[in-house]
Amino acid sequence: MGKKVLPLGQLLIKEKKINEKQLARALENQRKTGDRLGHTLINLGFISEDELIQVLEHQFGIPCIKINTKILKANVIKLIPENICRKYRLIPLLIDENKLTVAATDPYNLKFIDEIKLTTDYNVDVVLCSEKSVMDAINVSYGKKNYNYVDDDSSQLKEGVSVAKIIDMILLQAYHLKANEVQLEFLDNKFNIQFISKVHHLKRSQMPSEYYNNIAIRLKNLAGLDTTQKNQFLEGLFSKEILKNKMMVRLLIFPHPKGENIVLKFS
Repeated sequence: MGKKVLPLGQLLIKEKKINEKQLARALENQRKTGDRLGHTLINLGFISEDELIQVLEHQFGIPCIKINTKILKANVIKLIPENICRKYRLIPLLIDENKLTVAATDPYNLKFIDEIKLTTDYNVDVVLCSEKSVMDAINVSYGKKNYNYVDDDSSQLKEGVSVAKIIDMILLQAYHLKANEVQLEFLDNKFNIQFISKVHHLKRSQMPSEYYNNIAIRLKNLAGLDTTQKNQFLEGLFSKEILKNKMMVRLLIFPHPKGENIVLKFS
């Protein structure tokens, strides 16, 4: 991507795919709906999806593919939570050594790359794909649902801190406190986070319970556990680098009537 990347609207005008009047109307519509500009232009009939992809493919130098849903692999799909796939309109395709190839629809919004790296520890390679092809693959993999992830990331706090960052902050705090374990206990409206040493409780804090499930899913992904398993004891192991120190984390999931309780043990 050595060439200068123009904003999408200006790029499409430069390529004579739309005019200034059409862009102005699309931007006005976008402000009302919160949808992506490319999707808005397609819905308004100003450009076809094929035309949009052709321009993006040329501009970003990203190859465009069509997904064969028959070759999607469950062990690759489960690396990325469903809500992330639907929000960013992407699907993981294959693993080659330490590289995870992901098909995505919007090369202007690649912030998911850092999130996937934190979750999976894989480097990420992106290929371009039509929205229909990606959504068909998502629906085949997770089941067809009426989702509308315009700009509502349930894996993020209202302040904009992602679940991946929350987990990193929990581990960083445990490191500073020299805790032996962290307990995450599900409550009605909040969940407790307790940092514990061998002899006493070091610190307790609370967070909104609505984010608990996404944190549990991400931790399971890190430990290579099946995110679909519920109401049963699970155990796994993963490592994270905290302040250039490798932290080994033993993950324990305990069944709970209203969800799952989580224990992180450190060595």
